Amino acid sequence: MCTVCVWAKKGQPVFSARNMDWAMDMDTDLWVIPAGRHHRAGPESEANVLEWTSKYGSVAASAYGIGTADGLNEAGLAASALWLSESTYGPRDESLPLMVISFWCQYYLDNFATVAQAVADFETNPYQLQTAEITPGRSTTIHLQVSDATGDVAVLEVIDGAFTIHHGTEFTVLTNSPTYDQQLENLKKYKGFGGDLPLPGTTAPVDRFVRASYYVGALPTTESPDKAAAEILSVVRNAAQPYGTVDPERPNVAPTIWTTIRDHTDLRYYFQASTSPYPVWLDFSKLDVSVGAPVKCLKLDGSEEQLGNQSDALVDTDLFDFSVG
Repeated sequence: MCTVCVWAKKGQPVFSARNMDWAMDMDTDLWVIPAGRHHRAGPESEANVLEWTSKYGSVAASAYGIGTADGLNEAGLAASALWLSESTYGPRDESLPLMVISFWCQYYLDNFATVAQAVADFETNPYQLQTAEITPGRSTTIHLQVSDATGDVAVLEVIDGAFTIHHGTEFTVLTNSPTYDQQLENLKKYKGFGGDLPLPGTTAPVDRFVRASYYVGALPTTESPDKAAAEILSVVRNAAQPYGTVDPERPNVAPTIWTTIRDHTDLRYYFQASTSPYPVWLDFSKLDVSVGAPVKCLKLDGSEEQLGNQSDALVDTDLFDFSVG
């Protein structure tokens, strides 16, 4: 479930947007996580675990209070975790540092200013992913998209323990199954991408991929950040899944429960729950994400008071505990 798209044209701010499609409430809150925090991305029983101290502060949307699902850092790099049923992380290879997937988004938000840096780091410092029960009672399998303030993008997938990274400004859209190479091949069947088929209309991941790819490429250029936010929102809304359509036989399709918009240029992170008509946002110019600053949280309650810039509504709190498996 989920759709994420990136919009970068010369002469305008870089934006991306993301739908979270899921069959139940994820108890999502917004977190302001400063630089200088140490993370150990696995259980104490594991000897070789990836560890780091964050270089960049970030705003993150949590999932079930045990992992980061989406976010933007102070350098303009965004990360999004999306479900991929085909993901298989393989048996444990103790020669590689372990990272439990609840940390995957946060690792990139903490450590990199650009996608190029992130891709180069993996090439020299590989790690092994391990699934976790981020979804209560169910092992979680995901792929990841990272994007930056230049419009650069990378999609990371792990099949049978092997990483595949698609890196380039052309990879503007990500949904779910099938794997990314198959999504790109399917796209070629449609008008505007080399084929003859008209735009598909269902909420299946392959159809959302085609529609979002088409519409993000058709958006008119604007220099206005507010208009750019509205335009990219129109694309992900076109790929959203309405409520009341959960089908146990189609686990890759679920209602859109929230949407985020990331302004990579002017560093603003927007969030809107599908159960609320009121969007909220956090502006990095009003946040302290320096080393030593406190972690802050915005508990999302959907009330009328939660509308617009919520920097003054943030509360100092301890960061949630990431799942370690």
